[in-house]
Amino acid sequence: MKLLIALYFYILATIQLGLLLGVYHYYRSQSVVKPSPYWLGSLIVSILALIIFGTGILIIQDVSKPEFNFTIANSLFYLAAILQFLFCKSLVEQTGNRFKYYLFSSAIVFVPAFEWLRINGTFEIRTAVMCVVTGFFFIWQIFLLRSKRKVSPSNQLMYLQYATAAELFFVFGRLFIVITSGSTIRQVEQIPQILILLTITQIVMNTLSYIALGGYWTEKISLVNAKSEIENKEIKALLLEREGLISNLLRVNKTAATEHGEMKDVMVEGASLRVRPVLMTAALSGLGLLPAALSHSIGSEAQRPLALVIVGGMVTTTILTLLVLPVIYGWFRGRALTQMAKA
Repeated sequence: MKLLIALYFYILATIQLGLLLGVYHYYRSQSVVKPSPYWLGSLIVSILALIIFGTGILIIQDVSKPEFNFTIANSLFYLAAILQFLFCKSLVEQTGNRFKYYLFSSAIVFVPAFEWLRINGTFEIRTAVMCVVTGFFFIWQIFLLRSKRKVSPSNQLMYLQYATAAELFFVFGRLFIVITSGSTIRQVEQIPQILILLTITQIVMNTLSYIALGGYWTEKISLVNAKSEIENKEIKALLLEREGLISNLLRVNKTAATEHGEMKDVMVEGASLRVRPVLMTAALSGLGLLPAALSHSIGSEAQRPLALVIVGGMVTTTILTLLVLPVIYGWFRGRALTQMAKA
């Protein structure tokens, strides 16, 4: 029984370690979006807690009086819950230094408090305390995730909210079994099978929540990469448009200098040369980004402002290039030619 329970903890620690290594490798390959130190720290602390707790199960003799490593493991679980809660809070609002100081101070106080429970308390009391403390963080975390999803919908945050709600459900289940248990548990073999199942399932849901957090990070990277790709395409199009405009201005200037026509004819000729390329560029960019400008689906809050700016810019650029610039050029060039004639 001990080996089987410890094996479950080691397997879940291995899964979380694989997620951590994957995040680290992916972060080294790109530096666009940094992972939050809160959820990354929570993942590291959770891995350590699972390994220490699983090792403690192998060597435990009396469940009512466990070794000191259970104090370390449960304190790390508490710290992991704090860090994950801080990540969810940072999504909604900025976490103040005083608030973080109180939370981390509570983690320090938790160590001697749980150590006192380890020496003087029972298995049922310690389990009930952990269920109440973690349940409090889970409830608060669910409300924070709901607030964030109303402002910025995200599938990964939805998965995180569901995983947290499942954790809360299993925490209440564990608390109910511990309260209604009539006998004092002293050996691992005396622990009810349903309590072991609920505990393992809760940790599985916790692992799924970390996977959802990693998915949210990659989701942000995808949005940033898509935005950068759109910006690069538009910059290339504007550079090509600038080169074509300079080329035609030089051509028109040469025509005016050789006096091959009246200034009005020169202006009309220059604008006519740019009608097709300008309209094609504006239409291609405007129509291509019109769905993004009008979209209200998930992720549109990051793309819609950029798309609106580009579509509006294409309209104003077309008017400026075909109407305003020729008039301005004709005005300045006409004054220059008049001064040259007087001289």
